[in-house]
Amino acid sequence: MKLSTPLSLLLSALCMEGAVSFAPAPQNAITRQTLTSLPMALDDAMKSRLEGIRRSFQALTERLGDPDVISDSNLLRKVMKDRSQSEEVVMAYEEYAQLDVELEGAQELFQDAGDDAEMREMARAEMKEIEARMEVLEEEIKILLLPKDPNDDRNCMLEIRAGTGGSEANIFAGDL
Repeated sequence: MKLSTPLSLLLSALCMEGAVSFAPAPQNAITRQTLTSLPMALDDAMKSRLEGIRRSFQALTERLGDPDVISDSNLLRKVMKDRSQSEEVVMAYEEYAQLDVELEGAQELFQDAGDDAEMREMARAEMKEIEARMEVLEEEIKILLLPKDPNDDRNCMLEIRAGTGGSEANIFAGDL
């Protein structure tokens, strides 16, 4: 098999490492394999990290009810800011955990269905739906856990001037 494009080199390297298996594709065609052979993105270390974030979120929520925090406006602002930064991650993880429980229930229903083909098909459809939603949530959680730029909260001023280019540059700068 002749490998000449960077994509084919990458695919062959992945195949050699055993990460993904690719079927031979027709010439000049790229096929997309399903990711079912890849491990789940939220492994035990990631789940323990998310549990820590959830505990921290709950502690910050409890601190909001503390009279000492309520009386100190600077501390209240800091606690509310810290809580709001982790809220989206916690909500996504809680939904993921709920879907995980639902998936276990659907798998149990599938196994308990026995010879009932209709029940097994219903459980299989539910499992596919839950797995699809879990994959979307995994990607969302990965993005939410990326470190934030410390300059994101800062304001900036941008001045646009018409440089060289005559009247067209003035019109363009004026439109902006």
